[in-house]
Amino acid sequence: MDRAEIQKRLHTGQKALKASDFVAAVNAMAPLLGQFQTDARFLRMLSTAAIKAGSNDVALEVLKHLVLLAPDDAEVNATLGDLYRRAGEFEAAYGYLQKSVERAPDRPEFLYNFGLYMMDVGASDRAESLFRAALDLRSDYAKSALGLANALEAQSDFIGAGVVLESMLVDRTSDPVVWFRLGRIHYRNNQPDKARSALARAQALSPKDPELVVEATKLLITLGEVDSALAWLDQVVARAAQHREIFRLRASLVHEVGFEGCLDHYEARGFNTLTLDQKMDYIVFLVLLERSEFAQEQLYRSHGQLDGSWPTALVLAQLQIWNDQHRFSEMIAAARLCDGDYGEWLAVAYLGLGDNVSAEREIQQLLSTDPDNQYWIALLETALRMGNPDQGQKLFAGHPPYQLIKLQDSLGSTEVFKLNTLLEAWLMDQHRFSRAPLGQSVAQGTQTAGNLFEQDYPPLAKLWQTLKEVIEAMLRDPTHFEGARRYSSEDESGSINGVRLESSWSIRVAAQGHHVPHVHSKGWLSCVYYVGVPGTIGDEGSDHSGYLALGRPGVVLPESPEPSVFIQPEAGTLVVFPSYVWHETRPFLGEGARTVIAFDVLPDLN
Repeated sequence: MDRAEIQKRLHTGQKALKASDFVAAVNAMAPLLGQFQTDARFLRMLSTAAIKAGSNDVALEVLKHLVLLAPDDAEVNATLGDLYRRAGEFEAAYGYLQKSVERAPDRPEFLYNFGLYMMDVGASDRAESLFRAALDLRSDYAKSALGLANALEAQSDFIGAGVVLESMLVDRTSDPVVWFRLGRIHYRNNQPDKARSALARAQALSPKDPELVVEATKLLITLGEVDSALAWLDQVVARAAQHREIFRLRASLVHEVGFEGCLDHYEARGFNTLTLDQKMDYIVFLVLLERSEFAQEQLYRSHGQLDGSWPTALVLAQLQIWNDQHRFSEMIAAARLCDGDYGEWLAVAYLGLGDNVSAEREIQQLLSTDPDNQYWIALLETALRMGNPDQGQKLFAGHPPYQLIKLQDSLGSTEVFKLNTLLEAWLMDQHRFSRAPLGQSVAQGTQTAGNLFEQDYPPLAKLWQTLKEVIEAMLRDPTHFEGARRYSSEDESGSINGVRLESSWSIRVAAQGHHVPHVHSKGWLSCVYYVGVPGTIGDEGSDHSGYLALGRPGVVLPESPEPSVFIQPEAGTLVVFPSYVWHETRPFLGEGARTVIAFDVLPDLN
């Protein structure tokens, strides 16, 4: 780049900065970083522009140079540390954030940033201290007050969090964030009427933050205010036309309540005016609704035949269509043609063609980046089972491992009967929808909203405590799930001190309801507790109607094996298996409904 071009870019960048056009400033000055990486004034200008433009990658790169020139500058350390935190590079973030607090202990915003770091790494007690210290310096620092409420909530001190939020309302009655957070705390304190009232106040203030609307809507659904939640989404969907999660949430909610037209807000905008992510979601929803041919028409009409210029989101949408149509050769060609990370789809396509060696290669590469992704582990088990059974036997013991635990052994038959009777009646009120969410594995059944075990119902709390105890007792046996793939962090630490809940929900299905084969990608152990089981299950003979089945892959194969394990449901029984194990349930006939509580746990390695 010649001198004239450099001067032109500097002039353009400075002019854009003065006009607060930060994106233009970054575009002009970022290419000059190589020439000016030792010029502190230039680096400060570019880092300011990048941060305000939301170009965190550029800002991070610039600040790496600036901190070398100003190693004791508290502002530089604080900003660099916070950028590392946002990028999930916590080890790199810690030193800079600590140094910023040491160099400027009177700056509440630096204490606040360090508190956010502590929250991210799970040290909520240390975060609490930092947020309190920031408030001691500046009592009206709203961010730290909200941070303190977060820290207290993370420690299950819901009363303390409520006190903090109530105090904020003295001078922030027009802040929808405070009202929303207060509604969430009231919910956790088992005060549903107060929670609904606080959420109504938040809604009346017409919050502009789409993320707040999404979270508040989910809480309304959990509180049983489905009509209010849908009405709120209908109000905001027009003014949040670019927001992906609001569009996704409305589609799923309309579908779950049983209304037609769950995609009408996508179609009202027109395919060409949707964002790329919205286009991908719309195509995926169409495929889930068995409209893949129409989905293909939408893509071709808007973008023509697939070529190397397609953005990643649209390539992913096309792969979804072709996978639904079992067009695996086209999937492989597309993934090779287009730039992007399509390893998972390549693995699925190779499995569909029976090329297990190529599938294994792609899966091993995926697992090198995330060794605990249970879906990828399931794909690996499938590839080895079909193509390299000896290696599969070494890694996975050649059969789906599981444990069956009867709670009667811990609580007694009478207590289990009482507990299940109370839970089944209560759960009937929690199943508020007529259909399962879009994309879930259950067919002709319903699923509860939210994290079930977070709800304040004494029999539910007793159940969770009992289940946690029996699972942890099972894990103390060194032969648990012999041959099962272990959690990578467990291998590093050598021991598990317990388990912690990842997610929980209830499924209720009547006659013909079932689950298709699937795995839980974010779990470690997946668990099913049977609350209510129709008497007809188990009476149909050898077809295993209504049973839990393990081992049949949830991807298309040239010749798919049948399940290798069938487990008859029985009220009061807990089934535990690694989350990578393919599992499904078989349809059944007769009266009544099968009601289960399903949940995933992760190892507690602290």
